[in-house]
Amino acid sequence: MRTKWFSQGFVIVAAVLLLAATASAVAPGRVEIRGKIDAIVAAPPSITVMGQVVDVDPATVIMDDKLVPPVPMTFAGLLVGDTVHVQANATPLPDGSFMAVQLDRENEQELEDVEIRAAIDAITPNGLGGGTFVVSWMTVTADATTAILRRKATVMSFADLAVGKIVEVKGKTQAAGVFLASRVKIEDALDRKNVDVTAGVHGLGDDFVMEMGQKVKLGKNTVIFGRHNKKLSFAEIQLEDRVHVEAVEHVGGVLVSKKLTDDRAAARGKHVAGRIQAKTADTIKVGGKVFQIPAATQMEDRLGRKVGLNKLRRGMEVEVEFITIGTNRVARGIVGR
Repeated sequence: MRTKWFSQGFVIVAAVLLLAATASAVAPGRVEIRGKIDAIVAAPPSITVMGQVVDVDPATVIMDDKLVPPVPMTFAGLLVGDTVHVQANATPLPDGSFMAVQLDRENEQELEDVEIRAAIDAITPNGLGGGTFVVSWMTVTADATTAILRRKATVMSFADLAVGKIVEVKGKTQAAGVFLASRVKIEDALDRKNVDVTAGVHGLGDDFVMEMGQKVKLGKNTVIFGRHNKKLSFAEIQLEDRVHVEAVEHVGGVLVSKKLTDDRAAARGKHVAGRIQAKTADTIKVGGKVFQIPAATQMEDRLGRKVGLNKLRRGMEVEVEFITIGTNRVARGIVGR
């Protein structure tokens, strides 16, 4: 049976603006998904990404962005486990799938830390001192490597967890789709309907999709902030941005955001900080590494004001967020320090 992202009342229809380092703005009426391919069906051709089925037809453009420059590739060249960026028509097909307009195979990204603070809804011990528990939409695995603490760093055990307790969980989604906690901290009580979560944006539409396929709706009073508490619009949220969401959990597990903070310096890309050692018309050198600067690279001074490449000078302190494409380092964002 095909998974429908809108099965909980979410129909993803939007004009989404993508400002990734190697892409331009996406046309209205598109939806974007980024993640690993979970399954491939040869005929009729389709892939499943983050539980969502995406159909492919002869008009779908398929590119291999792992090569420089990117080159066209065939559907047969895609493999389960590949990381892909999907641009699809926002109107779902009758069976709940989306029709892909373009698929880009990308370099695999490192697993990202995810943080969530919410009440425990269910617990399943495994009899070995660990087990799983559910917070909001997330099923969390705790094993011998998981540190379980409470205030003042008091060491606790899995047996100290209980339904209704508020916990702050930090961990990573493993390759097999299991969310493994590195740390669980038992908190003082708060409203059980409040959920705080910090994670990457994996899908964009009218609302957006976070870790493990959780959808977040924007309320009519949702406020969005960026770096230096600068107010943003939803159109400025990008795939792979790392966001902190303060939300209320409604019926059916729907998260309705009250406040959204998008700190692009903490996004999934890699980071280098230091002085600019050299500069050309389209590159800078920081920390002994050369970074390409395409037109889509976002640049800000230390006060959060947008600037152009002409404002960067040798000797300036900057932080560079970048991705690696082939043998090239491509800057997604440059921020003055």
